[in-house]
Amino acid sequence: MFRKNITWLLSYVNDLRSIGYYNNLNKNIFIETYLKLYSKCIDKEKVLIDTEICFSPTIKFGSTLEYVKNNNPHEYTILENTKECITLTYKIKEGPYRFRLEMHFFKNKLVVFKYIFRSARGEKTVQDLFTKKYLKLEEHRLPDFSKITLTDGLRNHIEIDNSVFFAVNYFTFKYGFFDYLKNINRDYQIQKVKGQDTEGSWLLKRI
Repeated sequence: MFRKNITWLLSYVNDLRSIGYYNNLNKNIFIETYLKLYSKCIDKEKVLIDTEICFSPTIKFGSTLEYVKNNNPHEYTILENTKECITLTYKIKEGPYRFRLEMHFFKNKLVVFKYIFRSARGEKTVQDLFTKKYLKLEEHRLPDFSKITLTDGLRNHIEIDNSVFFAVNYFTFKYGFFDYLKNINRDYQIQKVKGQDTEGSWLLKRI
């Protein structure tokens, strides 16, 4: 039932976007991104790992926006996704690889960070490193990352997505983020029953 609701919700967001109800496309994309992470975490097989999932030894999920800005040397751009969410974005070049880093904050707490690669040239390298670091396996035992979500003992997750661009998503549903997404889905269902979702009023209020 939940997956069906999410499918309807994502379809509804896409319909609204095509009609042009939004003034800011970035907000639509971020809402959809969060809901897709939520759905994938439920659908995919969870593989428990011993290694803690975090950005760095000093920057972990739950770190505040100001703390991350003060302890991250990159030049960043700030995007206000929704009323509750803000994102820092960075462009990074490491050797032959160029990618974008996004760090998403829900109510001033780090809940999502992701690396988005400009090309698929780093995909095999990243998967090899993940296999060694998190699964303690050799390269020839590379798993199908499209079907699994890595989960640590603190309920933090990693998911690899190559549906459009090659991206690595790190996320948690703590700090109220799970309830936030659950409420978006709930509000959509209520408005749908009442027939009051004209022009996306429920979602426009959320974003």
